[in-house]
Amino acid sequence: MAWQAVAELHQVARERKGLSSHAHNLKPLLARLAPERWTFAVVAVDRQGQTVASGGFVLLEDGTCVYAFGGQRRSAESGRASVAMLLAAMREATQKGCTRFDFGGSQDDGVDQFYAEFGADVVPMRRWVKAPRWFAWAFPRMWKVWTRPTRHR
Repeated sequence: MAWQAVAELHQVARERKGLSSHAHNLKPLLARLAPERWTFAVVAVDRQGQTVASGGFVLLEDGTCVYAFGGQRRSAESGRASVAMLLAAMREATQKGCTRFDFGGSQDDGVDQFYAEFGADVVPMRRWVKAPRWFAWAFPRMWKVWTRPTRHR
């Protein structure tokens, strides 16, 4: 159930922000991740039992927990719910032996500021962009333009 909430709220957040989404690929991906020992999901619910914030997390062999997927349903409680969800995830990651929490970055300045409030450091990061093979020649020249510049740890 928690992974279903992650898929739903991740999609809600992307739509709210006007970001492109591949929801038809996300649900099967999360369904494959859910039973793995190296993943977990956390939700925060309101008094009525409605999921307000959720996150899906991946544990790496180097002791890092990556906040890979997540989102929130905007409400008067969504800010507190997101903080509670992340704190619960950090506790679980610590219990599972992690010593580093990677927020994974964002395409939203407000979210990046929120991560910074947890003490996250900005770390340069490159991301691959899926493109037709015939366009591959442009990538070496366009690398700095087409990569996301930061992530938070």
